[in-house]
Amino acid sequence: MPSLISLLLGFFSSAGPIASFFFRIGKSLTVTTLILPIQITLIGALVVAKVAFLIALITLLVIIFNRVIAFFDYIDGFLINSDFYLPIKILESIGLMDAFYDVMPFFIIILVSFFTLFLANLVIKSLTMASDEFYKVGMLLNTGIKV
Repeated sequence: MPSLISLLLGFFSSAGPIASFFFRIGKSLTVTTLILPIQITLIGALVVAKVAFLIALITLLVIIFNRVIAFFDYIDGFLINSDFYLPIKILESIGLMDAFYDVMPFFIIILVSFFTLFLANLVIKSLTMASDEFYKVGMLLNTGIKV
C-alpha cells in the first residue's frame, strides 16, 4: 500500500491531476488573454483599413470629377483667345460639343455603377473576412480549456 507522502507527491507531480488542472487553466487563460485581444485588434485594424481605403477612393473620385469640370471651364475660357476658337465653334455649330456635354452624365452614371459594384465586392469580402475572424475567436473561446 502506498504511503500517504507518495500519494500526495503523486497529486502534485507534473503528471498528477492537480498539476494538469492548473496546466489546463493556464492554457485557457493564455488563449483568452493573449490570443483573443490580438484577434480583436486585427479585426479592428482590418475594418479601419477598409474604411480608410473607401474614404480615400471617394475623395479621389470627387477630386477627379471636380478637375474634369474645371478643365471644361478652362477650355471654354481658353478658346476665346486662342487659335482653336474657330474649329471649336465649328464643332459647336454642328452640335458635337453639345452632344458631348449631354452624354457626359451617362458616362458618370456608368462610372458610378462600376464604383458601386467595386464597393459592394469590397464590402462582401470585408464582411466575409470579419465573420471568419469572429468564428475563429468563438472557436478559441469555446475550446479554450480543451486545448
